[in-house]
Amino acid sequence: VKIKIASRLLAKTLGRDKIYRFLQYTLRLLQYLAEQNGHKNAHVRLLHALQQVTVARKMIRIGKQIEFLDAASTILQKRPKDPYYELPIARYAALSGWLCLDMLQWLHSLKIIQLQPSTVLSVKKAGWRFWLSGIVISFIHGLLTLRDVEARLVVAKHSKESKGEIKSLYQARFKKVRQLVADSCDLLIPSSYLEMIPKNDALVGVAGCISSALAVRDQIQAVASLP
Repeated sequence: VKIKIASRLLAKTLGRDKIYRFLQYTLRLLQYLAEQNGHKNAHVRLLHALQQVTVARKMIRIGKQIEFLDAASTILQKRPKDPYYELPIARYAALSGWLCLDMLQWLHSLKIIQLQPSTVLSVKKAGWRFWLSGIVISFIHGLLTLRDVEARLVVAKHSKESKGEIKSLYQARFKKVRQLVADSCDLLIPSSYLEMIPKNDALVGVAGCISSALAVRDQIQAVASLP
């Protein structure tokens, strides 16, 4: 059964990307620790591995920008019951902008396009701002929907709803809280890059590992529930 779940996870682009992300931030943390402790050879090897994984993730994410815009378009067309449906649309738009600018930097590093150093820095910072905006929007949406779930849970308890309904609300609340934890960790990463908080590779590495581990777990649960 575990082999079947693993094969399903690795067969999905999203599953592979989440695993690579966890590996990327683990390597970032390890190379920082190796550098701080004076292990030069280990630091060089870990830094090289980090660069390769980072490039691999950029290749995996090719076209993700279009997926985000398509998801935003789908929400806009269907107008779901979620009273805050505008927030996911804004989130997808922000993340699409971030990945577009990230792709622009990658093309520059491959010498496919040529940008001035000042332009590269501006593109990089703009991309981080888009990324941060997407996470902030996700966090706000999570808080609002968690509030609604809590309100429904209170009503369900007082109206003596079925145990199944109350259980599903508890599960929904747990998922919302877990996503808020992941978003809180992710907020630290672009905030650190933009120097809104003290820049610290250890903090970025730990925050990225936690949010990535939660994302991998979500993907495992998703593929495990498939028939």
